[in-house]
Amino acid sequence: MDCQEKLEVPVYTDVDRETFLRDIYPLRRPAVLKRVPLGPCVRAWTVSYLAQKGGDREVKVHVSPEPRMDFLHKNFVYRTLPFDKFIQRAAEAKHSDFFVSEDESYYLRSLGEDVRKEPADLRKQFPELAEDFHIPQFFEPEQFFSSVFRISSPGLQLWTHYDVMDNLLAQVTGRKRVVLYSPKDALYLYLTGDKSEVLDIDTTDLQLYPEFVKASRYECILEPGDLLFIPALWFHNTLALQFGVGVNVFWRHLPPESYDKKDPYGNKDPVAASRALQSLERTLGILEELPPDYQDFYARRMVLRIQSRAYLRQTMEASQENLDTA
Repeated sequence: MDCQEKLEVPVYTDVDRETFLRDIYPLRRPAVLKRVPLGPCVRAWTVSYLAQKGGDREVKVHVSPEPRMDFLHKNFVYRTLPFDKFIQRAAEAKHSDFFVSEDESYYLRSLGEDVRKEPADLRKQFPELAEDFHIPQFFEPEQFFSSVFRISSPGLQLWTHYDVMDNLLAQVTGRKRVVLYSPKDALYLYLTGDKSEVLDIDTTDLQLYPEFVKASRYECILEPGDLLFIPALWFHNTLALQFGVGVNVFWRHLPPESYDKKDPYGNKDPVAASRALQSLERTLGILEELPPDYQDFYARRMVLRIQSRAYLRQTMEASQENLDTA
């Protein structure tokens, strides 16, 4: 998107816990962290080694005939494969064995033992491989929520979305492009739930999504061994430039009671936010009892009230400009 403002994600080298907590974490902005010790995984996790150590444990994977996966319209199917077979297929460009087509793309987002109750934990699902990966100690042990295997075919692109927990994406093998958007640009991302409807972020149809140009684009390339700090609520879109293996580590940075206890994925909105959104839907239903011009008038009053009560100052000023031109 040549017409979007482009910003680089800052890069830090040799970051330890003290530096992260003092200089990076308080900024609440993405950051690439280089030369943080991740253990022998960076050298050891070849395709053959992963297949051998992961064995024939069955995993549920996304399979798509297209490299750009679309969660909203579900252009993929779920299939189950032994982990060793999955690894071999995901590393290939063309497949002799396939589900949909010989050039289908694969994506694994590992799950807990009980997918409806337990978050993913590399140490439980893949203990032999977990020994190779050292989780950076940038948060307290009791804050840990999940460690998720993310393994992608070359060229695979995942939809733009946000998470409600802080997380570190460790790119263990392969190169990956990550594009991020600030929570303050949510107005321009055409959201459905936690996901953006704008699937093609590089050659976007601006007749369909004209406001998208107003979002500032933060971009970085992750090399093997790099970490990306993704603060909660920052939107992100990933493109695997090569076959790649990553580990995504999430932790609870809000009080435990803020989160939905029945959410093993860690991507449901905080409890208070969910209640507020439900109340908003009820309020909008009440507004529909009024004529259209009254709906418009009172909706604008509500927007102003929300801005004055809940917006951060910088966001409020930008949103007021948008309201004035609406």
